[in-house]
Amino acid sequence: MGERQGRRRAETDVAAEAAALAKEVPGRAVQLLWTREEDMQHGWYRPAVVARLHAGLDAQRRMVAWQARVASSPVIGPFLKRAMGIPMGTFPDRGEVGDAVTPRYRVPNLTITWLPVTTPVPTGTWRSVSNSYGAFLTECFIDEVAREAGADPYLFRRGLLEEHPRHRAALDLAADKSGWSRPLAPGRGHGIAIHECFGSIVAEVVEVHTLASGAIRVDRVVAAVDCGLAVNPAGIEQQIESGVVYGLSAALYGAITVSGGGGGGAVEQTNFRDYDVLRMPAMPRIETYIAPPGGPLGGIGEVGTPPAAPAVANAIFSATGKRVRTLPLRLAGFV
Repeated sequence: MGERQGRRRAETDVAAEAAALAKEVPGRAVQLLWTREEDMQHGWYRPAVVARLHAGLDAQRRMVAWQARVASSPVIGPFLKRAMGIPMGTFPDRGEVGDAVTPRYRVPNLTITWLPVTTPVPTGTWRSVSNSYGAFLTECFIDEVAREAGADPYLFRRGLLEEHPRHRAALDLAADKSGWSRPLAPGRGHGIAIHECFGSIVAEVVEVHTLASGAIRVDRVVAAVDCGLAVNPAGIEQQIESGVVYGLSAALYGAITVSGGGGGGAVEQTNFRDYDVLRMPAMPRIETYIAPPGGPLGGIGEVGTPPAAPAVANAIFSATGKRVRTLPLRLAGFV
């Protein structure tokens, strides 16, 4: 997975630069503005991630083992050190991946390993942090396991969530509202994904169709949200919509490439002409359904992003029979 732009508002480098400039002109106010090009080429980027996953099925085609080995650049530790002066190693490494790559599915034998990798590319926080790639890894892989077991991806997930009724209910809600069981026309496909982070659970179903060029078009996204108590339903809907757009933009288009090597390279993208995002003509219809209250109060600002990428990747398999294991999709010719 290629690097993506991080959230600069969480960083402090621009404040230090403004302070240094202000010292050169005592008694005068200084306003520092970066151009879009400067910001994009000198940012903090979503870490590159690679993973290897294995699963085991018994004679009845039930999942009995899950192993994941994930390698990525640390984000949380370096950020806390440069932003707050907190020494590296103060917080456990599981914060880098942790629950983000640990499925909620019932599996008797589970092993998760994280391998930190040093890179000269500066990494930073990105909407939903490690959950953005954790959901892609787990939800694409569970789809492959379901197909290997000869099971419907939705029903296979459902059968493994008996110990997590809120997750199962969110999954059911997304499947029901999307019309999961209805037949699909040739060239059309749908994919499903579910993820929990920041105390909330979101399940999403993405529908796509194929174009004559071999590319795909995302037509519809159905999201089911369990955030405990819906204090502001309109705000929840807006956050889910923006999170879906964020996730689809990264999954379809977003990649930062670096020229050169040995730590002396430069980011090649400069603006939205070569770092594209989801634009209005390509915008799918997004439907948000909120689960009845009952659980603890959860967050909503980042939870719509993680399921988007795996759901669209799974939908592509449904429509074309081709598996997507690398993002963004444009590199594989689907955009």
